Formats: sequence, C-alpha cells, structure tokens
Amino acid sequence: MGRRDDSFDHFLKGNALHRAGVRYNEAEALGLFACLPSLLSSDVLAAARGLGDPSAAPIFIVGMPRSGSTLIEQILASHPQVFGAGERTEFGEALMRGLHRDAADPLRLSIDALQDVGAAQLSALGADYLQRMRRALPEIHSAGPDPASSKVPRHSHFTDKYPFNFINVGLIHLALPNARFIHSRRSPLQTCLSIFSRIFHDVPFGYDLGELGRYYRAYDALMAHWRSVLPPGVMMETDYEALVDDFEGNVRRLLAHCGLDWDERCLAFHRTARQVSTASSAQVRRPLYRTSVQRWQPRPALLEPLLEGLGPALVPAGAVSAAGQPNDAAQGTRRP
Repeated sequence: MGRRDDSFDHFLKGNALHRAGVRYNEAEALGLFACLPSLLSSDVLAAARGLGDPSAAPIFIVGMPRSGSTLIEQILASHPQVFGAGERTEFGEALMRGLHRDAADPLRLSIDALQDVGAAQLSALGADYLQRMRRALPEIHSAGPDPASSKVPRHSHFTDKYPFNFINVGLIHLALPNARFIHSRRSPLQTCLSIFSRIFHDVPFGYDLGELGRYYRAYDALMAHWRSVLPPGVMMETDYEALVDDFEGNVRRLLAHCGLDWDERCLAFHRTARQVSTASSAQVRRPLYRTSVQRWQPRPALLEPLLEGLGPALVPAGAVSAAGQPNDAAQGTRRP
C-alpha cells in the first residue's frame, strides 16, 4: 500500500505542475452542461424531430475518455458493414459552421449559439456532417495498415467515437434522427484514475482530482438527461465491466442495436487490422482482458477530493467508503 501511495503522490505532484499551465474554465464548462437540459428538453426534441438527415449510417460512441470506447469501436469495426472512423470532430465543426461561429475549437459551444439553432440549421446540419465524413473516409482508409490499396470498401455504417460528443447528443439526434448512440461506461473511480494517470491534449479537467470528479458528475447528470428524453432504441448503455463478464451476449446486443446481422468476426476483434490512435491502441490488439476491470487505487484519504467531486455519480463498481471498504451504500446511486 505504501508504494502505491508513493506512486500516486508522484501523480499528484506532476499533475499539479501540468495543471498550472492548462487553460480550463470550470464554471464555463459545467455551466454549459447545466443549461443543456432546458435548451434541449423533451418538448424541444419532440417539436424538432424529423427535421434532420434520414441517414442511419453513423454510430456515435460517446462517454468519458478511458471508459472502453476504443474496445467497442474495435468490435464494431470487425463487422464487414462497419468502418471504424475513430475520434472525429466533424460534427462540432459542422455545428460551428452552421451557426457561423469559429470552428477552431468545436467543444466551446456557447449557450447563445445553441439558442440560435433553428429548423433551417437542423435540416442542413446532418447533411453537412455526412458530407464531411464522406470526404474524410477515403483518407482515413488510406492511412490504415494497407496504404497501397486504392480500393475503398463500401460500408453501410461507420463509427464516430469522439468521446465529447456526449455534449452534443441532443443536437446530433435532431440532425441525424436515425443515427444510433452507444454510451460507453466504466466504474467512475477507475475511469477517473485512468484519466488522472495520463496526459491528454483535450482533457484540461483531468489534472486536479476535485475538478475531475466534478466534471464526471456533471457529465453523468447530462447523460441521465439524454437518457430520459431520447426515444427508445436510440441509445444503448454499455458498461465495460458487463462487457467483460458476458462478452458474446453484449456483442450480440451491440450489433442488434445498430441494425447489424450477427458476425463471428466481432468476437475476434483483436485480429482486425486497422489503425487505432488512442491510448488503448495496444489493448485492442489482444484478446479481451480482465485486468482493467479493477486496477490499483490509493488509500481513500488521498482520493477525498475526487470522491467528494463525484458525489452521487459514484457507483458501486470500484467505489470505496471513507474506511477503505467496498461502498455498499452506493448501490442505490446507479441509474438503470
């Protein structure tokens, strides 16, 4: 335990130094999350439904970084009808273009910009996104393991696993009402510790335990809103721990959710040759492993800012009480 605590102390000191040089406005980020449910309420979504592009090609994999999204994409990309496009920012760019905003940072969606979205913009937004993706897909394919191949296979579906599209779920649904979402989840504590132990260029909230916990809590609340307002069958929740426990059963459910026929190759995802550019690239080259279900964690006292920030978002898998024991009381906090 002492060595693990010493190791975590190095993470704390190193991340504190890194945080000092990172620009992150917590009030702005969490304020947007808090306003989205009223801007994109069930009534708003119902009134604007059917205005978008009818394509069912996109499969959006959303969630926090380090939650298992790369594994989900690798499984789906092993299906002959699915192209794994990786982490794409085209939707945010299309949104900013449609709103005549600067697209340099698609994540910086202002409340005023969202209020400007109307029927005309929604009807064009989905088509613009699809056009951007169609232009990009041949380039993505040529950068894969067989760059000499000039033939780009035709796929009926493609995945877009930019994790922060969880912010855009409501708008994506309006722009692409037949697209499917897969919400990739993992134990909040393990997700946050994994983020905290790495340097990401687009995760400015990941270097302070309190900020990380509060961000996760706001993300969890926003996903609960999307879950409550989306029509049945649009979004599927996939827990990493459940995927490991019943792999074939969950793969079958994933394919059915996306309207895909069963294909055995999805079970052998590690044999699929494709470029993976995330921190999990080495892991999806191996058969399914259980070592990431419960990884090491320091004493709860060192995690106090994170646990306090997570609050009710803390779920039983991986959760600890103040005494260092499994937090059975947290079982009631998990949403279906």
